[in-house]
Amino acid sequence: MLNIIENPTLDKAINQAIDKKLYETHTCIPGIIDSVDHTSKKVSVRLSIKRKYIDEVDPKELPIAQDIPLCTMQTASTIISLPVAKGDDCLVFFSERSLDIWKSNTATDTGQRIVDPKDPRKHHISDALCVPIAKPFGTGLTGDDTKIKIAHTENNVLTIDPNGHFKYVNSDGTILEVNGDEFKVTTPDNTVLKVDGQTCNITNASGANFSIDAAGKFELSNGGNSALSAISSFMGQAISAFSAINPVVFPPPAVGVQPNITAMTSAQSQLDGVKQ
Repeated sequence: MLNIIENPTLDKAINQAIDKKLYETHTCIPGIIDSVDHTSKKVSVRLSIKRKYIDEVDPKELPIAQDIPLCTMQTASTIISLPVAKGDDCLVFFSERSLDIWKSNTATDTGQRIVDPKDPRKHHISDALCVPIAKPFGTGLTGDDTKIKIAHTENNVLTIDPNGHFKYVNSDGTILEVNGDEFKVTTPDNTVLKVDGQTCNITNASGANFSIDAAGKFELSNGGNSALSAISSFMGQAISAFSAINPVVFPPPAVGVQPNITAMTSAQSQLDGVKQ
């Protein structure tokens, strides 16, 4: 509130004049978004700090700031946008000169984008910019002291730790992780897909597992059933045999046909011995 001094001295009169001018100089203030136009990227904002006027007992809310540009991280060809909505907290900055002409300027040439405000006003409440970054203490989503965190509600969270470990958890409980050359997906029913530089594994909640290595050899297991390992061995030898027969379709890992066929036959015998 500006205090009016009766019969002031010269220095007090000067200070009072300065105070009056500063009283109408807007810098920045927290606010609450009142409406959003996502197409034109502008908002209206209720300013969160009231002002007490001369000869009034109670402080009053400032007028709603209208047609404010919503500041987002963007360039000519890229953008990172947030789903800003009515009721969100924000921080409102006020320009040192009028923004009316600048806001309506659609020129792409650099020289034409620099405008004459054609208005003497300075730090006026009409010349605001809105940044959705400020919230009172103890409100909003929590951050992380050691990781980069991006969240859309606390049920959809992406984190990146200092070692580059990337983890995303969505609202149904699915977890996706990337750590070095390892890629891992865990579903809500505890089925796990894991891929690293050497193997790919799929394991379900009951312990059944399918894996395939970089050479194309796969293995199936389900509670120690050896028949599944025998199938893996047989198929691996079959692939080697076919490679020797048709190197165009199957890149040849071996030189001769007969050793592979012999090995395949041996694997077949092993498979026959464990049939249920």
